[in-house]
Formats: sequence, structure tokens, C-alpha cells
Amino acid sequence: MCKLKMAMLRHGLLYLLSIATVGATALSASHAADMAVDPDALETLRKQGVNFPPDGASPSTVTAFKAYLRNKDAYADYLTRDEFLRYKQVQQEKYAGIGLELERDPHGAVICYPDRLGPAGKAGVAAGDRLVAVDGQPIEGWALPSVVAKAAGSPGSTLAIEVQRGASRHRFSIIRTQPLGQSVSAQRQGGRLVLRIASFTPNTRQELEFELLHLKPREALVLDLRGNRGGDLNSSIDCAMLFLNKGQAVASVRRNDGVHPFASAITGRWHGRTALLWQDAQTASAAEVFIAALTENNHGTSMGRKSFGKGTEQDLFVLGSGAALIVTTGFLVTPGGHDIDGRGIEPNKALPAGAELRTWR
Repeated sequence: MCKLKMAMLRHGLLYLLSIATVGATALSASHAADMAVDPDALETLRKQGVNFPPDGASPSTVTAFKAYLRNKDAYADYLTRDEFLRYKQVQQEKYAGIGLELERDPHGAVICYPDRLGPAGKAGVAAGDRLVAVDGQPIEGWALPSVVAKAAGSPGSTLAIEVQRGASRHRFSIIRTQPLGQSVSAQRQGGRLVLRIASFTPNTRQELEFELLHLKPREALVLDLRGNRGGDLNSSIDCAMLFLNKGQAVASVRRNDGVHPFASAITGRWHGRTALLWQDAQTASAAEVFIAALTENNHGTSMGRKSFGKGTEQDLFVLGSGAALIVTTGFLVTPGGHDIDGRGIEPNKALPAGAELRTWR
């Protein structure tokens, strides 16, 4: 499974890159046209990739190989040594961002999902906009980490982006700001404690536990996951455990070597509380795993709209040459045995788009 506030791409997490900002020039696909692909990439692809036949032929040059990857796996990509070095440079430093998550859709387009309270959202970037250029350079053919490297800058500097929305193009100049850093925020509304989980990060469980300490004995709990595109799969599993009994199924990942189940290792402190889970059409990936873990174990009731349906896991493999391969390695399955990818999760109670919390009874 990207925030122009970037989170690190970690092995074993849903591929959801976060665009931070650093001064580096991305290597376009055309510059790599004549470079040979690391032989380790082909072997890794055939062993780990769920969308590639083990005996399938694949191109040997970088440009052709990238096209081959995306034709088979919309979320797969290959980074040359230079591209990966530039991406690591971004991740090793702290940079400002514009509050924009990016994902590659099944057709290869890079789609924007802005934080509604972040700089990009306030500037007018809309969910579903297709990113076409960064600082005047078209990004077609680039790996998402290369877009990250190109979206370079320091706090207070300006990032220019161009998006396609329907038949029209829109340009935005956005000031980079330091991210707030919190993935969980709280407010009380109509006698309920409403906890918004914007994304799942390594710190989300700690933040969620802290806010849950303020839950009153008979107070209703609402977990707002609208617009949550996922993030760290392990984090979402850890968060779900706060509400589950020890041994209850959280999710499974179906990989080439079989099905790998995840069960709650603890009886969570809030296992006796039934949460209202608020979802919408942009709720995806790790957020869908979290919702299914609670609702299918009868620890939560969902409301809103059908979720997005992105239930795949991507891993990054560092190759011997210093290049890197990103490939889909598994499909996410709910505790009840339902595939998430391409199907989404229906809410227990449907609410129209834009509905307020008071419409829930």
C-alpha cells in the first residue's frame, strides 16, 4: 500500500508511502532505460510475488521491467540503487510535508488523499485527484519513492503540484509544514467520546490507549476511521487487540506459502466495551482490518458507507546490488474468512455521505 508528510516504508507493512520532503532529484524511468535489472529481483519476484507465475519470463532492462511489474501488480515497483539511496535519504531525516497521502491505483495512476486539516486539504486538493506533476516535472513512470525524493524541501518552503480532476487540471502551491505527529485525536460530542484515527503508525496504539483512559464508565465510544487509508498493518492489529479477548482472530494474510493467521495475544483492557466504528468509502487497508477484527468478533458495530476494499500487503526487498523491489506478497482476510481486496466491508448500519453523528441512533 503516502503522506507528503512521509512515513517510512517498512518491510511487512501495507504499502502506503508518506511523502515527506527532502532535496533530491528523482531518477526518471527514461534515465534507467538501458540499465540491467538486478538478477535477485527476478528470483525474489517469483518466490514472493502473489501475482507472478514462478516460471514466467520477465524483461531484463529497468524500464521494461517496471512496466512488466505494474501490468501484473498495480502496487509493485523496482527502485534502482540510486533511487533507493535517495529514498533512504528522505527517511533518515525529518522533513516537513503537506498532509497528502498518495496511492497507486490498479491502473497505475497516483491518487491523492489529503488530510482535510492539512496544508494540501486546506489548499483545495481533493480526495481522488490524480497527481500528474511535482515542481513542474511529470511523474508518469516514477516509483512512489522517487516521487517522495522529488517532493523535497524544508519547513516553510513551497511545493508545487499539479493534479487531474475529471477533465480539468489544477495547480497548487503549498507551504510545507511540520506534521503534528499525532494519529489519534479526541473530542466529546453528544455524550460520546469520539476518537479519530487518521492512520495507523507505530505510535497509534500508545496514542489510542492514552485517549481511552479518558473514557467514562457509561460513555459511548466512537472510533472515527473515515478517510483512514491504512498504514502500518502491525499497528492496526495491535490496536484491535485492545478490544479483543485473548485468542480471538484478528486477521489472516494469504501468501504463496499458505495462510498466516493473527490472533490476539492478550485480553484487551477494553474488551468489554462495544465501539461504534465510523467508516466511509475512503477507509482502506489496515483500517479495514481493524474494523473487521472488532465487528466480526462482536466487539464493535460499524456505521457509514462501504469501505474502499484494498486488502493487499506489500513488502520491500533490498537486493544485493543495493536496488530494491516492492511487490504484493499477500491478501488480507477477515476473521470470518472474507477477502477485503476489491470487495470492501459493508457497514452494519448504512449512513449517507456527509451524515453527522447525531443521525446514528
